[in-house]
Amino acid sequence: MIANVGGSLWRRFDISEQVWEEARTYKIMGDWYLYSVIAGGGQIAYEPSAVSYFRIHDSNTSGSSAQSKPEYYKEYARLMTSLKHQWDIPDSTLMRFIEVCRSVARGAGMQAADVDKLIDYQALSTVPRENIHVLVGILGFSFGGGEIFPIHLANALRRKGIMVSVLQMHDADDHKDVRRMLDPGIPVYTSNVVRDIGIDNFIKNAGISIVNSHVANVDGFLLDGAGISIPFISTLHGSYEAMDVATSRIDRWSKKIDKFAYTADRNLKPFDNLQIGREKFVKVKNAMPVDEVAFPRSRSQLGIAENAVVFSLVARGAEGKGWVEAVKAYRLLRERRPDVPMAMLMVGEGPATDEAKRLASDPTIHFLGFVKEIYGLYRISDVALIPTRFHGESYPLCLIQALQVGVPCVSTDVGEIKAMSEIDGQPAGIILANDNDDGRFVTALTAAMEKILEQDIRDGFRKIAERLGTTYDIDVLADDYLNQYRSILATK
Repeated sequence: MIANVGGSLWRRFDISEQVWEEARTYKIMGDWYLYSVIAGGGQIAYEPSAVSYFRIHDSNTSGSSAQSKPEYYKEYARLMTSLKHQWDIPDSTLMRFIEVCRSVARGAGMQAADVDKLIDYQALSTVPRENIHVLVGILGFSFGGGEIFPIHLANALRRKGIMVSVLQMHDADDHKDVRRMLDPGIPVYTSNVVRDIGIDNFIKNAGISIVNSHVANVDGFLLDGAGISIPFISTLHGSYEAMDVATSRIDRWSKKIDKFAYTADRNLKPFDNLQIGREKFVKVKNAMPVDEVAFPRSRSQLGIAENAVVFSLVARGAEGKGWVEAVKAYRLLRERRPDVPMAMLMVGEGPATDEAKRLASDPTIHFLGFVKEIYGLYRISDVALIPTRFHGESYPLCLIQALQVGVPCVSTDVGEIKAMSEIDGQPAGIILANDNDDGRFVTALTAAMEKILEQDIRDGFRKIAERLGTTYDIDVLADDYLNQYRSILATK
């Protein structure tokens, strides 16, 4: 019960113009409509001891004068219609609503029969739910493609008017800058809260229509044991491989998962020995929303010449991401080509970062730690360096971000990198073989970096990168996901 707007606090977030326009078309109950939108997804806290004073006078829109007019009850019916479009409202709740309307009308001197004509129970009972509530499951608010992508997908879905909530498995090591990426209008439920409520109760009470998991932990949490039975799509970012999930568990989950969305062919490896129909698998792209935020420091402030060739590595500081290899290759390149001014910007944090720092005794190598202005960083760069040999690499977001601002790459042929970095058979950079021999790999990486030092080669790759970048539109991808959701729901 929201007794009075003056006694409520709202989390600050943008409300779409479409919602405002709809609210303005109400004469009396636009505020109630607005509350229903703002409260979407739940997470309402109520303090019953709070007291507010409400002054009633003859001009009150909620007073007996308004309550004796047909328009008042027409708006009641319209509001209930809107609520039924949003939620699965039980008949018992609808009947209570009708009874309250009749009671209010009697107090205003109206006849019950007149009210029943204005608020038709039979008509309202047949109003279908049209909107869906998507629960997006993530590991946590930390760095990595499997964590960042679902945040942007959730934001894009909300921009399209879809109700979205987030289920977060781990909250002990949240990074505040990653948490801020999520639209504050999207509620976040931790696994501990959901466990305390009871998974089935949570799904029912929150009105969840479909689950879109983005990590194996979520699949296990929701599907192990008896498991939930609502529509379920699992997006594979590599966690099944990275976490070495047992085949028996994957087989058990797959019986309750309606669709697997995968970004790279390697994501299918854990399913090799399972009898799962191909119709359950759909290949999808990743995408990112482009921002125009400038990097907080210019080249000159970093001590980098304007004519220098700048390589940028953006990655978690995890083993296999190529931090040490990048430093070794860059130092060899500097020895080989002292005639070319160059610099390397390295973005990320972790054990591999620390190891790379110990090797880097070159003032032109800049360790920048965490950076949230990735697009701004790439805009002051010439080459995106992605020497990853990470075993779970599928569809790196940093490559998408580089291509979206027209920056070519030097990268490894891991996961879907080769396919995602070319268009019409033309590459937007140099793709290296995934060689397990560290020495040979560093030699090949150095040669590729030397080749892309040439201005005409970079310019050619840049033109292709600019074309490719336009194909990674997060709003288009959100439509693709929405079509998948609706397709699954249509079969239930």
